[in-house]
Amino acid sequence: MIEGGKEHAAPIKLFYKESGKNWKEASSSGGDAEFSCPVGGLGDLIESLVMQGQHRNLIDFEDHLNNIDEDWLNQHLHV
Repeated sequence: MIEGGKEHAAPIKLFYKESGKNWKEASSSGGDAEFSCPVGGLGDLIESLVMQGQHRNLIDFEDHLNNIDEDWLNQHLHV
């Protein structure tokens, strides 16, 4: 995906189970299962957060389960 003159990997990948057997990555350009994710600057946002070191402050849901005061929605991150 090219965004703002830079090429970014898709921030979200979709997998589907093929014939109930194996997991297969959905194509973003057609195929058995197609996936479209409008990112609207998400690649640049993620790059900015990583450059600022804010990825170290991410809180996941498991962190929240261990301490309910932790905000797993990560509203504390600022761009």
